[in-house]
This record gives sequence, structure tokens and C-alpha cells, in this order.
Amino acid sequence: MENIKWRRLLKALKNEGTVLFLGPNVERDTDGQPVFEKLGQKMVEEYEGEVSIDKDGFFFFVETEAKSDVVYDIKEFYEKQDFAEDIYKQLAAIPFHLIITLSPDEAIHNVFTSHGVKHSFAYFDSYKSEVEKPTIEKPLIYNLFGLATQGKYVLTQEDYFNYVKAVIGDDVLPKKIISALNSASNYLFIGFDFDKWYNRLLLMILNFHVQKEGKTRHAIQSEKTDSLYTKLVEKQFNITFVENNESDFIDTLYQKVKESEMLKPLVSREEALTQQIQEKTELLDQYEEKETLSDDPKEQMRCQKAIEELVNEIEELTKQLSVISEQ
Repeated sequence: MENIKWRRLLKALKNEGTVLFLGPNVERDTDGQPVFEKLGQKMVEEYEGEVSIDKDGFFFFVETEAKSDVVYDIKEFYEKQDFAEDIYKQLAAIPFHLIITLSPDEAIHNVFTSHGVKHSFAYFDSYKSEVEKPTIEKPLIYNLFGLATQGKYVLTQEDYFNYVKAVIGDDVLPKKIISALNSASNYLFIGFDFDKWYNRLLLMILNFHVQKEGKTRHAIQSEKTDSLYTKLVEKQFNITFVENNESDFIDTLYQKVKESEMLKPLVSREEALTQQIQEKTELLDQYEEKETLSDDPKEQMRCQKAIEELVNEIEELTKQLSVISEQ
């Protein structure tokens, strides 16, 4: 990792100048295989003759009805489990202000929540939904290709084409994300395979081929980095490839941040749940007061709906806290 100027990286990190991009290969199973890639292979086996996957990892549905089945299966799969928890726990303590992920799930969002790290979470949904400005105090995690647990994720080449058309034609990426990307000076890419054409196209969509001056970019790859495409990406997008295991790199980054006394404090799951219950209870009190004072029937209905949702959320959090207390 001699190519990385750690002092420059840490200085940018401290000043909200470092953006972290997480590719889907960050999430691996116990065998070290990318989870989403292995899940795709499983779908091909379960829907033999109806579903296939091309060499770039895109789904192809021979039977169009099978797409809904696969979407439901992937949604259910990610709802039941989280991945890369150890890696995401380390990242939760590192003061990134903006993390853009291509993983299809909420695992990193769940880890931040579980350890009491204040943050915003949003995902691409084809609408021009604005987000809070990302800051060190309240970082933003953004799922760039959608969210599988909501049944919205780029699976096919057609999905990707529609995604590109929406992003370029309709300009639907949140302006505060574009602003944060443009003002950053340091970028880290972890878990990406730039031999795949759509990852290189993504760099162009984000204007990385234009904005080069004064920018430092590193891609961490455990595989050898001497392919023709690697050389193309290095030249066209000014990205320096670092041959290193993703988790080892994050370990090193974590230690460097720790030595600089910049780590964020993490709390236990029990403390985080207690904190969430308290925050939601305070919000519940506010909505109950607003409902009582309002003379507007529509406003009262909105408050009642919010109150119902908060009561359910508090009950669920209380159950989770009770389970932990009994262990």
C-alpha cells in the first residue's frame, strides 16, 4: 500500500473530502465468495430454463414472469440476514461523510444503527428525492443501484440502461450527493471489478473522466491489477490500483484513523436500542401534542398515522431490547 499517501487521505477525511465507494464484492460469504454473485447462481439453478446470468453478472429472464419470482426471493434473502458486519463496524467508526454503495441490501445501514452512529440512509428509486447534506456528524449512506429489500435493484441490462437514462436524462441523483462528490478531493473504491464494462460506465456517469485535476483516487483490489482494462481505467479516470485484500486495507485504514484520534465512538446494541426508543418516544410525544392542538382534519390524520407507526416501531425495538437483556 505504498501508493497511498495516508497523511493526505486522513486530512481529506477530517475535512469531509473523502468519499467511499463500496462495490458488491465487499459482501462475501464464509467461503470468501461475493454474496450477490453466489445468490445469482442459486437463482439460475432454482429457475432452470427460466433464468440465466451473462458474463458480466446481469440476469436474463427467458420467462419474463420469472423476474418477479427472483425479485421476491432476493428481497426475502436479504431481509433475513446481514453481511460484512465486521467490515461495516469498522467503517462506522471511521468519519466518512459520504458512503456510496452498490450492494443491494441495508447491511451497512443496519450496522450503523446497531452501534448508535447517527446517519442518513437513502437509495436510488427513480425519483428526484433530495437527501440531507452529508456531514461527518451525520454521514449519508446511499445505495446507488437501489434496494433489493424494497424490490428495487438493477438486475438486468435493461434495468441498467433505464438507470443510466434516468440519471443522465432526468438528472435524478440528489443534488447534495453530486455537490459532495464534486467538492471531494479523495476517493476510495473498494469491492469493485473494473474489468466489467458497467463499472467503467458508472465512472463516466459520475464525470470521473472529466474531473481529474486535484483529485486522488484509489481502487483496492485483491486480484492482480495488470489487465488492459485496469490500464485504461488508470489512464482515463486517474485511478491508482492498490493490490490488497479489501478487509486488510480497511483494517489498516482503521488503525491509521485510530492513531490520529479520529475514530467515532460506537455503542453496544443494547445502548443503541435504548437510544432509539428514547428518540422515537420523544417524537411520539411531539406528534400526540400536535394532533391535540391541530384543528385541521388532514393534519390530525397525518399525525395519527405517524403515531401508529411510531408505536409499532417502539414496540418492536422494546422486544429486541428484551431479548438482548435475557441473553
